Amino acid sequence: MIISGLKNEAGFGLTEVLVSVFIFGIALLSISSFNSLTFGNLGIENKISASVREARNAVNLLSTELRMSSTISPYIPGNSPSLVDCSDFIEASSTTIKFLVVHDDYAAPNGIQPYYVGYSYDPNSKILLRGEVPAPITTTCSIPAEDPTSAQYAKTIAQRVAQTDINEDGIIEPIFHFSDGVLTVNLEVEATGPSRLFREQKISTRIFTRSSG
Repeated sequence: MIISGLKNEAGFGLTEVLVSVFIFGIALLSISSFNSLTFGNLGIENKISASVREARNAVNLLSTELRMSSTISPYIPGNSPSLVDCSDFIEASSTTIKFLVVHDDYAAPNGIQPYYVGYSYDPNSKILLRGEVPAPITTTCSIPAEDPTSAQYAKTIAQRVAQTDINEDGIIEPIFHFSDGVLTVNLEVEATGPSRLFREQKISTRIFTRSSG
């Protein structure tokens, strides 16, 4: 009776084992896909946050310099700003803007150094660049012969930047638009992740330059 009872005890058959393995495999695949999607989303959100921060820092630097570019640049402390109004020397296109600006430099005469600064956008590599060339004197709006947006001087200040339809009216806006003393900057930053994940965020800023009037 004991031997017969042992023989009648049921074990796992091949079919049951295969079904269990299949179900276990499906569960592992689901967990793996969920983890991949979760970490992929986390990674792409980190990328877009870093890109937005980088682009905003670049636009803030442009804003600071451009606001200094007219009526007070270049100048010697104590001189009337109206005598050296350089607002007419701001040169802008859809992808570049160049202007004169003064920065503190204790090694320079009077403790200031004028620069011819240029910001540019490269649509092929989707980057924003900034370059500067020292200007010769601080008492007039003298433009150097060198181009600050050239490859010799321009350095990358923001990556993964694209032109965008900021108003969603079907028209792609230029990166830079300068009119009546106001510079409008329209762009978006992009980030890609695994499984064709894609994120974008738009940035639009209006920069008002100082007026000599």
